[in-house]
Amino acid sequence: MFCDLHNHSSCSDGTLTPSELAATAAEAGLGAVALTDHNTVSGLHEFVRSARELGVEPVPGVEISTEYPVDGEVHEFHVLALFLGEASAEQVETMLREARRCSDVSKRELVDRLRAGGYDIPTYDEIRAEAGGVSINRAHVAAHLVRLGYAADRKEVFDTILDENSGYYRPARRLDSLEVISAIRHMGAVSVLAHPLLHLEAHRLEGFLEKASAAGLDAMEVYYSEYDERQTEQALALAGRYGLACSGGSDFHGGNKPHITIGAGKGDLAVPYEWYERLKAIHDSRTSK
Repeated sequence: MFCDLHNHSSCSDGTLTPSELAATAAEAGLGAVALTDHNTVSGLHEFVRSARELGVEPVPGVEISTEYPVDGEVHEFHVLALFLGEASAEQVETMLREARRCSDVSKRELVDRLRAGGYDIPTYDEIRAEAGGVSINRAHVAAHLVRLGYAADRKEVFDTILDENSGYYRPARRLDSLEVISAIRHMGAVSVLAHPLLHLEAHRLEGFLEKASAAGLDAMEVYYSEYDERQTEQALALAGRYGLACSGGSDFHGGNKPHITIGAGKGDLAVPYEWYERLKAIHDSRTSK
């Protein structure tokens, strides 16, 4: 049996509703599935109810955008908080409220700069209304740029127009990575460092992992859809070196990442169900005290 501990719904930048995500996981035969929308917990209640009705173990979570200096430069780290209960979800929501406000300002300015630069895309308010009123991120903007022919696909638009060096996108100040990891631990949830090798070499990651482990980091994503064989081997070695549990996820977004399938990634993800059980045991040991 397998699990998938990193997925997104239409409450952030996925295309399936939380209920549809749960149904897709059930159809895929997964034993456990997580909902980890970007910086929001708004879909968790619907997701948990639907997954339980379908016989899939739900893992309510969130993917939090954080930052921490690496070699003198600020680097973005995504931290998953898994096994959120009602109380911890409320704590996360409080923590994220100001971060979302700053992010919304950053994305509004991005859209304004693009329009001023000659890109004939909808306004920020139009994009947000189309997304159902949720806080938008670069993926929403990217979809319009691709649809209008300014880039061939999502990867190209992120590598060019929406890259931080393009002059259009200026990221908002994010939450501190170590503070977020510590907060997750204190609220009884489980922290997982998501896809850390996606934009950072293994040797540059080690210094951060040492500090993150001391702050209470529980696990690291070692199976990930976009990792090649070498990155997976490096991630497994680093998790072992720093005493971190293993996690894995497809980073499924539905139609916004059509090459990624829930549970299977690009076809060979296969995250062991035992990894879910180990992470749940960490959570249970904290909440039973």
